[in-house]
Amino acid sequence: MQSQNEEHILAVAGHSGDMDLTAGAVMAKYIQHGHRATFLHLTPGGKGHSDLTPEQYARQKTDEARAFADTIGADVRFLEYKVAELPVNDKVKYQVADVIREVKPTIIIGHWEGSMHVVRHHRCLCGHTKTQKEKVLPVAHLLFFA
Repeated sequence: MQSQNEEHILAVAGHSGDMDLTAGAVMAKYIQHGHRATFLHLTPGGKGHSDLTPEQYARQKTDEARAFADTIGADVRFLEYKVAELPVNDKVKYQVADVIREVKPTIIIGHWEGSMHVVRHHRCLCGHTKTQKEKVLPVAHLLFFA
């Protein structure tokens, strides 16, 4: 149960590392002030390394995300999708909603629609309609895009 003044930030990212880089410092600061933070990575990343296979690189990215979260004292969650294979459908949206319901964040951070991450597999995080925002905001009083 959260105290009245305790914040809980949920940072939702397309790949492991995205929110570590864009929101990690903010999350670390909040944690240092007694608040809680959770990272939700929809995919581990894992493509684009010149020497590692996608599976090896995904494992490395997952390990790095766990290490970063541990270093700053945050929780970390992963959905079971491979990079570039994340569908844009209700199943993924409901999985994200399940995490939101579970951790009950007061602040949510996601990719903003102008970021370099706005491609097909990030649409469930960006470009929210007014109706979608209204459905999220009763849980979280603040919604930011990084």
